[in-house]
This record gives sequence, C-alpha cells and structure tokens, in this order.
Amino acid sequence: MAKLPGLHLRAGVYQLRVMVPSDLQKHYGKKKLTKSLGTGSAREAALAGARERALLLEQFDHKR
Repeated sequence: MAKLPGLHLRAGVYQLRVMVPSDLQKHYGKKKLTKSLGTGSAREAALAGARERALLLEQFDHKR
C-alpha cells in the first residue's frame, strides 16, 4: 500500500498532518492540523488517514 501524504509515526502511533489552505488559516488559527489515528499499524493508519483526509478536505470546501 502506498504511503499517504501527511502520515507520520510518532511514539508508535500514526498521526495525520494536513496543511490548512492559506485562505482558511485565519479561520483555523493554524497552518497545519494534526490528528492522531490511534494505531501503530501502517495498514490501519493508511485507511483511517485516507478517511480523515477526505473529511478535512470536504470541511475546507464547506468553509469556503
């Protein structure tokens, strides 16, 4: 399975990091959002990360 962009292993648990689009950074107050995926399994993290990334991108579109 290909590595998902923004997927990082930290202290044995995968996290998803997504850059906030510049036009929405003021709304979020951050340049980057980080979410723990709650698993140390690369396979589970890739699946959960893909879902979370899709939700965040949908949220960005909705905020615009």
